[in-house]
Amino acid sequence: MTHTKYSNLTDDEFLGQVDDARSKSPIIDELATRLEKANRQRVPEDSDTRVDCPVCEASLVVSYDETTNRFKAETE
Repeated sequence: MTHTKYSNLTDDEFLGQVDDARSKSPIIDELATRLEKANRQRVPEDSDTRVDCPVCEASLVVSYDETTNRFKAETE
């Protein structure tokens, strides 16, 4: 996979960089619109991150790491 100077940016930071190019290219505008839509479908940061395990009923704290695109669950 090819990496660019934009690879280390979060999606929100990347969209900020793309704003100027959106007005000049319908393809870039469409891609940015789709990325914004996908971002809105993510779990909001302020949502309830405390859950109970359905198997053992342990109290868990769930967090999302944007750099790895993975959720992490830890016991309280």
